[in-house]
Amino acid sequence: MFKAMIHENDSLPEIQKFHYLKSSLSGEAERLVSNLPMTANNYTIAWMLLVERYENKCLIAASHIRQLLGLKQLHKDTASEFAELVNTI
Repeated sequence: MFKAMIHENDSLPEIQKFHYLKSSLSGEAERLVSNLPMTANNYTIAWMLLVERYENKCLIAASHIRQLLGLKQLHKDTASEFAELVNTI
């Protein structure tokens, strides 16, 4: 959503995009760009840092596989337990 509304919006200046980006982040992503001063030029740097870190398809796939392998086993063959498993997946 951010990419469509902010990043690809040519009517917004880079400094405003950077402000929106920083205010949208939390946790590790926020820390990744926290030391970059609020300048127009740093928006592109921040964006590239985030893309390099979070658009790694191999890491994303590995993370999904780990989550699937870590699912808890069904203890009872009940519809509610099966529904919970399906919802989790």
